Amino acid sequence: MTATACQRATASPRTRERRAARRVAGIAAVYVCLLFGALVRADTPAKFHSSEFKSPEACGECHPRHYLEWRGSAHAYSTIDPIFRACNLYAHEQTKGKIGSLCIGCHAPIGALTGELAPDFKTLENLPPVLRAGVSCDHCHRMEPPPADVPIGNASFRLAQGAKAFGRLLEPRPTPAHQSVHSDFLGSSEYCGSCHDVLQNGHPIEKTYAEWVVSEFKSERNTQCQDCHMVHYAGQAAVDGPFRERLHRHNFPAVTVPLIPFPNSGYQRDEVQAFLRTAARLLVDVESVAPAGGTLLLTTRVKNIGAGHNLPSGLSAFRQMWLEVMVKDDRDTIIFHSGRLDKNGDLFDANSDVDPRGDPQLVSFTDQFVNEKNEPVQFFFEANRVIEHALRPLEERTSVFKIPVESALRGRSVRARIRLLFRPYPPHGLRFLGLDHLVEKLPIWVMDTFTSEWIRVEQRVARRTDYSIPEDFPDLHAALRALRSGDRVRVGPGTYLLQQPLDFRGKDIELVSVEGAARTVLKLAKEQSTRDAASVVVFQSGEGRGSRLEGFTILGGRGTLVDGSRRGGGIYVFRSNPTIVGNRIEQCGATLGGGILYDGGEPILEHNEIADCWAERGGALAIRNAKNATVTLRGLALEGNVANLGGAIYIEQGTHVRLRRTLLSGNRARQRGGAIFLQPETILRLDHCTVILNHAQENGGSWANDSDTTIEVTNSIIWDNQPQTGAALFRYSMVDSPTDSPTNVHEGFPLFRDPSGSWERRRDRTDPDIARSPLRRRWASGRYRLLPGSPAIDRGDPTSLADPDDSRNDMGAFFTEQPLKSFVRGDVDGDGNVGWPDLVLLSVHLQTELTIPCLDAADVDDSGNLTPADMTALGLYLFGGRLIPAAPFPRCGLDPTLGEGLACDQKATPCPGLSITDE
Repeated sequence: MTATACQRATASPRTRERRAARRVAGIAAVYVCLLFGALVRADTPAKFHSSEFKSPEACGECHPRHYLEWRGSAHAYSTIDPIFRACNLYAHEQTKGKIGSLCIGCHAPIGALTGELAPDFKTLENLPPVLRAGVSCDHCHRMEPPPADVPIGNASFRLAQGAKAFGRLLEPRPTPAHQSVHSDFLGSSEYCGSCHDVLQNGHPIEKTYAEWVVSEFKSERNTQCQDCHMVHYAGQAAVDGPFRERLHRHNFPAVTVPLIPFPNSGYQRDEVQAFLRTAARLLVDVESVAPAGGTLLLTTRVKNIGAGHNLPSGLSAFRQMWLEVMVKDDRDTIIFHSGRLDKNGDLFDANSDVDPRGDPQLVSFTDQFVNEKNEPVQFFFEANRVIEHALRPLEERTSVFKIPVESALRGRSVRARIRLLFRPYPPHGLRFLGLDHLVEKLPIWVMDTFTSEWIRVEQRVARRTDYSIPEDFPDLHAALRALRSGDRVRVGPGTYLLQQPLDFRGKDIELVSVEGAARTVLKLAKEQSTRDAASVVVFQSGEGRGSRLEGFTILGGRGTLVDGSRRGGGIYVFRSNPTIVGNRIEQCGATLGGGILYDGGEPILEHNEIADCWAERGGALAIRNAKNATVTLRGLALEGNVANLGGAIYIEQGTHVRLRRTLLSGNRARQRGGAIFLQPETILRLDHCTVILNHAQENGGSWANDSDTTIEVTNSIIWDNQPQTGAALFRYSMVDSPTDSPTNVHEGFPLFRDPSGSWERRRDRTDPDIARSPLRRRWASGRYRLLPGSPAIDRGDPTSLADPDDSRNDMGAFFTEQPLKSFVRGDVDGDGNVGWPDLVLLSVHLQTELTIPCLDAADVDDSGNLTPADMTALGLYLFGGRLIPAAPFPRCGLDPTLGEGLACDQKATPCPGLSITDE
């Protein structure tokens, strides 16, 4: 398999299964091909020979400055790097060579392209020098872009034949050494992404380029990788060449430095240190007085300010970035130390041999590789996906350290020092690879640091943190003025008339009703809302997730006046991240975001109802200035809202929104997007949503979008919207209009309990809020839960999480609870026998997605996924007498592995009598 074919093989797990099943005969061969479908075969005919490549030293004769810069770089070091060599050898041992040339394709590209370097090489002796030169001049300056249908990554580049050399100069001077050609590809991030994205089994494991693609550095700043990692300067590109205003340095500072003797290693370490200091910012808030016998609170905020990708990135499960917090008293005695190292040099985390739980407050930004069973693994070739802890571009993360202060320190002082630290590899990883001798050479760089003033330790009376209204405060405003971050206020039932908007003033205070939204109402006083309209609740001072609003009805707001328009009728959120849960917002209106406006930040919005609201844009909700964030909304009910654009939701340019378990019904747009309107460059993903009876006057009853948007719909029901459903990528959904999506889009009526819904004339027009409302009618909703027997039950994506009853997930916003079915593991066809027909049916299902009676029965190894490995297990049992299927077997019963996402399609059916056949 060539590198190009290898890249195509990483498209998706289902595609790889189909291709593997067609190409390879035999159960075991199918399994092997699936597992290593992304790898390069060693028997690929070579198109090049090492004699065709110039040595870097030859290039250095004309380009001495570029050569000297490159000579100390990680690119020059890539092939001889002992960590890479040990990892590559270990990968070949563990995969029995099936990993092929995946690693050397980027670390030793000339050796991989010529076939002169064995993929599992143990020594570099007796090899031509150009094969030992890593990523060298003649390789990089002959790279061409991959074909349009080949994704970026896994050495996806092509290499030009002959003496052609690509460069960035628009008018290169002719030279007898080579043909000089201008290349736009050489200056693009796609060029770097060819090797700095790695796909394993179709999943991005190293994804620096993919992270840049979705960042503001690409969309807003148009910053390419080379702009940061190849510093610009003016000078001569070649000996006796003309003076150039813009040349690029070739030392490529990032985070890798040599741990063995290597040219310019000291200089390169200094460059990396300086480079890392531009990547992140550390801000610290600490109290000026520490309570003797109590807890000193120290708040850190770390922001990725300089990296156009995640921080850390690349081999992000190896890169370590963490906070060290040390507090000493005035006698230089350490009273608190988080982020410290054990005797082996490891952090006190899960990888510490000394105490894996020795640092409970450790703040680490290192990602975690996990396999298909969600088990932590060390190496990328073992991984199925990455659990991210790294900071996304421009993301800021807040952490609070709770530092115990002994009573004996009363009357003395303490001081805190906080450092943001980074090292390229963890010691435990090097020891695992047998590289113990390199551990002491690992650098630890300081990215940012903070030292507090002396903090006086005083005796304090324990302060209350739980309060009640009306018992402790006369009103909500008084409570928010008097209390501090970390306090909680329980609000009794009643209607609270607010003389001004309820402002949390930057404090992380929990405001929670005692008896819920039905009996606890927040409303601006009538004279206030008439004279000077405003939002009912505002978060505009950088509030964090600890700022919580839960269990209120928010009524009658008219928005905060900003730049001549009213924003966020009920709730206005500006560059803050509050938690808003379990509220009902109604009869609110504004110019932008009748119910809520998110203007920057990543607030949590879950299990809220927004109804009977209106706006010019976004009758229920508007989202803007969230270009570097993914806004996830869960458990919402948005019903009967009206706007010109986006009856329920309006999404501004460049935003990524995920809607989960959300109902959108009866929303109206006077122009476009009855339920949702999307501006260009937005991404909308709906998962388990019900979108029904929304209406637009012009187009897009369900949603309307400008060009260059992405809409993905999974496990959802889109029904009876007028005009009919707009374009989207549908998967495992029920849609009432024709679509081009081939993946499990179902037809037929979804069988709602009550599919009706109508706009009814309002009865009480004496209420001033209703009298000022542009809504002369109120939406009367139906009941959109599914009846038993609905074709939408148990028809969702089988790889998604199971419903709470452990059945395959239902389509739509609500699940229908059903009794579980008993079954026998291995009885794929449900006939009561376990034999060769089950093996045949399982094979057909894997290749064609043919429906089978019980997915759990087909999951022979009980892994939670249906793969050729299940064919292997069933075949070995039937014909080899080994690997007995997992329980329940041989007697019928329920699956002991709950919540894995697989289930039986037919519920409440008896378990057939079992007989074992050897046919």
